Amino acid sequence: MKWRTFRFLLALILTLGSGLAAQEAPSTQQMTEIMTKYATPGEHHRHLESMIGTWTTRSTFWTAPGAPQLESTGKARHSH
Repeated sequence: MKWRTFRFLLALILTLGSGLAAQEAPSTQQMTEIMTKYATPGEHHRHLESMIGTWTTRSTFWTAPGAPQLESTGKARHSH
């Protein structure tokens, strides 16, 4: 049983290893194109446009259970 498992694992390692060795690393230019594509804002970013602007914030929090609440206010500015 152990010998059969060993042969199976060895065959699996050799198969996967040969597949990985056959792959070439992308060139610098290809990598730049790939990264530029993924860094370019897409359609899902339009959903965030409603958050553009200046906002007044109010936070309420407690330092411990049963402790009086603390409030804090501030401003947040979101832009492109």
